[in-house]
Amino acid sequence: MQMKANHLRWFGVFSILAIVIFSYVDRINVSVLITNQHFLNYLGIAGDRVAQGELMTLFLIGYGIAAFFLSPIYETFLGVRKGLLISIFIWGFFTIISPFAGTVTLFLLFRFFLGASEGPLFSLKTMYVKDEFKVNERGKPNAITSMGVSIGLAIGFPIITFLIYQFDWKMSFYILGLLNLIIGVPLIYFFIRTTKANNTNQNHHTSKLTFQGLGKTMRLIGWLSQNQPSFIALIKPMKHFHMR
Repeated sequence: MQMKANHLRWFGVFSILAIVIFSYVDRINVSVLITNQHFLNYLGIAGDRVAQGELMTLFLIGYGIAAFFLSPIYETFLGVRKGLLISIFIWGFFTIISPFAGTVTLFLLFRFFLGASEGPLFSLKTMYVKDEFKVNERGKPNAITSMGVSIGLAIGFPIITFLIYQFDWKMSFYILGLLNLIIGVPLIYFFIRTTKANNTNQNHHTSKLTFQGLGKTMRLIGWLSQNQPSFIALIKPMKHFHMR
C-alpha cells in the first residue's frame, strides 16, 4: 500500500509538471502574435508598441494580484486538486474566448483574467509537494515541477508559431484552450490526490497566519501609496492603459 501511494504521488508531480508547461505556453502566446499582422489589425494596435506591451502587462498584473490574494484562499478552502481544477477551467475558458474579444479593451480584460486564473498555480504546486513529501524528499519534486517553466518557454514559441502559420492566429487560442481542458483536467482529476491526511489544527493555524500577513501587507501598501513618492511614481503609469 505504501509503495502504491509513493507511485501515485509521483504521478501527481508529473501531472503538475504538465500543467505548468501548459500555463507557460498559454502566457507567451501573445509574444508571438504581436508579430502577426492579422492579429494586430484585428485589435487595431498595428504600430502601437505601448498597446502591444499591455497585452502581457495586464496578464502579469492579474497574475500577481491573484497569486497574492487568491493563493491563501485556494490553499485554505479548496486544496490542491479543487484549486487546480478551477484554475485550469477558467484559463482554458478565457483562452478559447479571447479571439471573440473584438476590441483591444475586452482582449486586455481577458488577458487580466487569464493571468488571475494562473496566479495560484505555483502556490498549489508547492502545497502538493509539501503535503506529499517529507522535508528531505522535496528537492526532486520541486525541481521537476519547476522545469515546466523552461520546457514551456522552449516548446511554446515553435508550437504557437506553427499553429499561427499552419492555421491562423485564432486557431492557436482554440487549440491551446482545448488542450488545457482535454489533457489538463483529466491529469488533475485522476492523479492529483492527497494521500496524507492533513492536520486540521495546523491548517487552521497556517491559514490564520497567512491572512494576518495579508492584512499587514495591505496596510503597508496603503501607507506607501500615501507617503512614498517613489511608490506613487511606480504605480502611476498604470492609469494610462489604453481604453478603446
